[in-house]
Amino acid sequence: MSDPPDGILVATTSKGNIFLPWPSADDLLSELATLGASQGTRDAFDEADVTKPALLSNEHKAEVVRWIDHWTTVLEKGFLDLNEGIWELRKAFEQDLLDANNV
Repeated sequence: MSDPPDGILVATTSKGNIFLPWPSADDLLSELATLGASQGTRDAFDEADVTKPALLSNEHKAEVVRWIDHWTTVLEKGFLDLNEGIWELRKAFEQDLLDANNV
C-alpha cells in the first residue's frame, strides 16, 4: 500500500507545476474561503492532488494573486510568514497573467 500524497500540484504556464505541501494547501484554501474567493477558485484546489494538478483560469489566477497580496498585509512578516510554496505560486501566477496579456 502506498503512502498518501503529501500535498498538491498547481499548474502554471510559466513555471510548470508548483508543489504545495498539505499545510500550505490547507492554509491557502482556508484563507481563500475566509477572504471570500469564488467557489470556482476554491473548487480547482479542492479537486487537485499530486497526480492531478489544480488548473485555474486566468481570472481565477488573478483572484488568487489578489487574495495572497491581501493576506500578506495582515501577516506580521508579510510574505515571509507564508507557508512553503505559496509565494512561489503567487509569483508564477503573476507571470502567467503578464504572459497572457503580452500574447
